[in-house]
Amino acid sequence: MDVDNVPNKQNMQNNMQNQVIFSSVIKTWRDVFAEELGETPRLCKNRCINCLPEQLPKGCVASLYHKNDDFRHGALYGNYITFANVTHDDIEHIRELGVPHYNIAVHSTETVVRRRILGNPNARDVMNVIKRLTDSDITINAAIDLCRGVNDRAGLEKTILDLKEYFPNVQGVIVRPVAITKHRKGLHCLQRYDVASAKAVLAQVIKLQRRFLEEIGTRFVFVTDELYYMAQMPFPRAAHYEKFPYIIEHVGVAAKVIKEFEAALKEISLPQEAVRKTIISGAVHGRMMEQLIEKLPYDTVDSWVIENKFLGSDASVAEVFAGQDVIDTLAGRDIGELLLVHRHNLFDGDMFVDGLTLEEVAKELGVQVKVFDGGSELLERMLW
Repeated sequence: MDVDNVPNKQNMQNNMQNQVIFSSVIKTWRDVFAEELGETPRLCKNRCINCLPEQLPKGCVASLYHKNDDFRHGALYGNYITFANVTHDDIEHIRELGVPHYNIAVHSTETVVRRRILGNPNARDVMNVIKRLTDSDITINAAIDLCRGVNDRAGLEKTILDLKEYFPNVQGVIVRPVAITKHRKGLHCLQRYDVASAKAVLAQVIKLQRRFLEEIGTRFVFVTDELYYMAQMPFPRAAHYEKFPYIIEHVGVAAKVIKEFEAALKEISLPQEAVRKTIISGAVHGRMMEQLIEKLPYDTVDSWVIENKFLGSDASVAEVFAGQDVIDTLAGRDIGELLLVHRHNLFDGDMFVDGLTLEEVAKELGVQVKVFDGGSELLERMLW
């Protein structure tokens, strides 16, 4: 018998230790955070003046009511979190695990202003958080929800310039008007952006974009489509958005759809006719849809702008219309055999903000409902 192959207590202990070590090595930050979330989820401690869940009526998609500011959830799912309530140990934990990226809802780099927006007098200094994360080569996307008269004007420029100091670890900044619904009774009074104030914001941002393009080779800061609509200014062309890094946040949606649509149109032979159909959108993208339809030689494709009666008329929520708004707008009209809707108007894959599904809307209107994700898919659906 080979004595070296005979199990003994010491060998068994060594093997167990090796298994434990090996197990800890292959456990990723995703594994660790998923386990921790299951055991000790953290509730949001902020009372943000720009909180969307606080201004939603009953009956919305369930996920929209979640106030999630947990740094582990943010890392796993990519939602923008404030880092207002993290501890020193939390940040060390993030660094030790090697989390590669975070999306941070910055809003302002001035602590007093930021605490006012977050409704949290103890909110952590966000620049300290960003410094410690970027020191560990963690990359960051930053978001600024503009609250008129609170964090715009000179404060907006300071925030963008402060964040630019951490480029390239801070990869870029998105600027978007805060969502304002009609269900804000008892909440902080937020001013809506009018044409003049929206133009002032864009003038600031465009000036900085030109400067950054020369200094660091990227525009660095980008604005959502809603602000261009508020300012009654045309959407920039696709090149402006570089590689569309923030398309999931609705930055450059119009430009991407137009680019893809026009490219696909050059590559195909148009059929002689197409079945009657209707494209729906909110007010922000309504004119864009009309312009795309005008590029086709048919009179069987229509577009309808859905008025958002469910959440209100502010442009910040124009593209978040309800399924019932779709039904009320189109019921009894000749909309053809097919209804087309952009994926960014939906939640959880197939639901409008009020929880109605595509199937339910289709049944009420007696048509098929199809989703498109971009311009080429839109053209394909339009030619059906």
